[in-house]
Amino acid sequence: MTAQGSAAVIGAGISGLASAAALIRAGWRVDVFEKSERLPDAGAGISLMPNAVRALDFLGIGDAVRDLAETDGMAGIRTMHGYWLTRMHAADFTDRFGPLAILPRADLLQLLVDTVPDGTVRYGVRIDSVDPEGSVRTDAGAADYDLVVGADGLRSVVRAACWPNAARPRYTGYTAWRFATDELDEPPRHGAEVWTRGERFGYAPMPGGRAYCFAVQNAPVGGTDATLPDYGYWPAPVPELVRAASSNGVLRDDVYYLPPLRSFVHGRVALVGDAAHAMPPDLGQGAAQGLEDAVRLGASSHDLALYDAERRPRAQDVARRSRRIGAMAQWVSPRGIWLRNTAIRIRSVNGLIRVLAPVLDWQPRK
Repeated sequence: MTAQGSAAVIGAGISGLASAAALIRAGWRVDVFEKSERLPDAGAGISLMPNAVRALDFLGIGDAVRDLAETDGMAGIRTMHGYWLTRMHAADFTDRFGPLAILPRADLLQLLVDTVPDGTVRYGVRIDSVDPEGSVRTDAGAADYDLVVGADGLRSVVRAACWPNAARPRYTGYTAWRFATDELDEPPRHGAEVWTRGERFGYAPMPGGRAYCFAVQNAPVGGTDATLPDYGYWPAPVPELVRAASSNGVLRDDVYYLPPLRSFVHGRVALVGDAAHAMPPDLGQGAAQGLEDAVRLGASSHDLALYDAERRPRAQDVARRSRRIGAMAQWVSPRGIWLRNTAIRIRSVNGLIRVLAPVLDWQPRK
């Protein structure tokens, strides 16, 4: 394999570690800089859609992910009365798109770390400056690189330095609580979301008899109280899941999106993941699109214009779809909710597949 040069990856989250793995496979020498003293706070669980699983297959860890994940079950949308608006059995979904995988986020991060050589990730290093010519200055020193990858998330230091005129992230109008349960006596056999007026609650089975859960509510920006709202009157199994919230705690984050950038590339700098296209999680595509970025960047790292041409239109299209679905799910107008629920209820499984196909049909290629 021909050596490509030196690359710096800023951020050791999912997108950053996957980018490092893809670049190393392509012959680059890679340094990953992470401001935390260890792997970033892993959060609760993660649901990896089939396109994300295919990206992980390309990186060589798809089988390991499936070994650690829950990959079966039905999913759909329910009302507060417990009625199904729509549901799709695992066989229908898997036959068309391939398997998904639900697992603890920490497990995925560890698998990604294990794909890169020891010493690749340098923890506890803060970035002071980055410029489009590949110069990276940190609190541990400075170096010049042939490629710099900004994988440092929604509030990206790399994006701020090299795209100073880019629009800032915008609040969607809703906030989210995320948590995993402790082991359950009767874990849910399938995943679902319950939708009501300006609120949602979602759950999915995880390995070990646990469940990954999230709650979403319209709320003013800036809330910090991680106490879960009262779900005692919601349909089963929601109250039971809330009572079983893990002692590891509940995470609360306002949900933001990044207005479209004109380019993911500036000079020798390329953006991936949330740094490039932060989106609401309403299609389960935040991590998936970052993994797609990583695979494509590894394949076209010699031609960043090609990376931008191939990734930016797709990622920004998926982000727009996610914003539309998230906004619709949070409607509060009774008439709007009735129209939304009616439209969802009458859509066939084939209709739902047609909606999902442009997002989930992605395939990695060299």
